[in-house]
Amino acid sequence: MSYRSGMPLMLHTADLHVGDSRNLPGYLERQEKMLYTITELCVDREVDLCVMVGDIFDAKHLKPREKDMFLRWLIEHDRAGKKHKFDTVIENGNHDEVEEGYTHLRQHKIMQDFGMLKSTHIVEADPKLLGPFKGSIWVAALPARKYKGDEINFAVSALYKKLEAKLESNQTNIPGTEEKVHFVAMVHEAILGAENELGTFRVKKGPKLDPDLPVTYWALGDIHKPFQQILPNAWYPGSPIQHDFGDEDTERGVLVVDLEDPVDPEPVLVSGVKPLITLSQVPAEWPDAIVRFEGSPEEIADTAFPENVVGFKPVLEEDTMSSASVTFEGSDLLDDLPDVLTDQSVPADLQQDVVDEIQAALGVL
Repeated sequence: MSYRSGMPLMLHTADLHVGDSRNLPGYLERQEKMLYTITELCVDREVDLCVMVGDIFDAKHLKPREKDMFLRWLIEHDRAGKKHKFDTVIENGNHDEVEEGYTHLRQHKIMQDFGMLKSTHIVEADPKLLGPFKGSIWVAALPARKYKGDEINFAVSALYKKLEAKLESNQTNIPGTEEKVHFVAMVHEAILGAENELGTFRVKKGPKLDPDLPVTYWALGDIHKPFQQILPNAWYPGSPIQHDFGDEDTERGVLVVDLEDPVDPEPVLVSGVKPLITLSQVPAEWPDAIVRFEGSPEEIADTAFPENVVGFKPVLEEDTMSSASVTFEGSDLLDDLPDVLTDQSVPADLQQDVVDEIQAALGVL
């Protein structure tokens, strides 16, 4: 079946977090399935460009088999374009940084520099203009950094001026490019107004996007909540799969964008990966999922759970909870909170929002 619209098509994904969820059974197989499904979608949908907007990996310390799995996939993904030619642009997110100025993508960038990757383009550290792809698509890639205020808009504007100079000097040598340009901005950042995973608060102090810039489509990354719109043409795809039980939405995937109609991208689910669900009652039949069970300590102790139940959350009875006396100092809680939020992959700007909300609730000045 052909989905091809005849217009320039792009697959938009972000926040893959390879190496996350090591406590889950078959965690690496889940992530491998995620990656190969993305490749299959690129081929089946006959996209012209695939953009991966940061947080490709999860943490500084990757296991060798995590690196090996991703490398095998990347080489096969790069070669998949032989069936239907498409390019891929990958930029780093904050989780990809190993040390200042060096990311997990460096070895893949070296492979690209030596011609080992034919249709994959790695961008790390500094903003860069890439293109043209399919004659009309240009990409302004802005890897993760702590953007503030209008810094994103200034960077994108500068890259667009660079593009204008290229077109005016006819350096592209691509017939028809001067007639139509699709300008895509890749930005890994928590943008002002973005909503967190649970929908409990929005980013209040993040950088903002200028809707008047000549951007065809803002391809965003860093927020895990799936399929979130910031501007008519600015979207977060969210993480393609659940990475922990805090990722409540089980329906996740990627966005397929018709660059002639960028305000209405198509959500496409990543299938074949078992969902993560939380149950508070023993079901008549256990679902085909990875399950966390919430129940009383007695119920947890007395129930024979199948192998796919991997997490347990004891819940106290209401009378026990009301009679319990729990005291803590708000300042002690706040001292450790940034480390906890970092471990849970919460962006820095969102972390400050959480601290502010708790300070207000506790009356901590």
